[in-house]
Amino acid sequence: MQPAKFLFMAALAVGVAGCATATTGSGATAPAVASPAAAAALPAADLSDFAGPWAGHTEQDTSAKRAATLLIEEQPGGGFSVTWASFEAGDVAGSVRQRERKMTFRPTAETGIWVADEASPDPFAHLAAWARIVDRTLRIDVLGLTRDGQLERQVYERQLKDGGMMMLTYRRFVEDELARTIEADFLRL
Repeated sequence: MQPAKFLFMAALAVGVAGCATATTGSGATAPAVASPAAAAALPAADLSDFAGPWAGHTEQDTSAKRAATLLIEEQPGGGFSVTWASFEAGDVAGSVRQRERKMTFRPTAETGIWVADEASPDPFAHLAAWARIVDRTLRIDVLGLTRDGQLERQVYERQLKDGGMMMLTYRRFVEDELARTIEADFLRL
């Protein structure tokens, strides 16, 4: 089975099982994955803790119903690549809309901070991107432009939980105004 097809099928399987929440605006509610005390007791993470394939989705009763896959691969020299895809119902009954993005990051002189290899020639994709690890969270910030020229910042925070789980908190800002929040739990495959 091809890797993309495998990840798609894994995302659908996790989607059937159920494991996350999503909201728009600033009223996000988080699922009960691990208690704050349990999360605080876990050791700080390094890049290898995030590496590998993951699958997850948002809950059925949210406005952002999506299944998703994630692949984080360590690269020679201390960098890494991240490939993520989301799947949601299309405009035509029975259709699926898929979005996929891949970025490669190289280390900087500062431990635990990486920058994207290069900006996209498409300013609507990304002008700049960087990543960092704080405690048990891998955070990726992506800057770009909206079609009308406003500054857009997308923040992906992937926090490791116990039991082989990871919580994604995605926030999209347009000109520093929070436009969307999505939360999803991922399971290591």
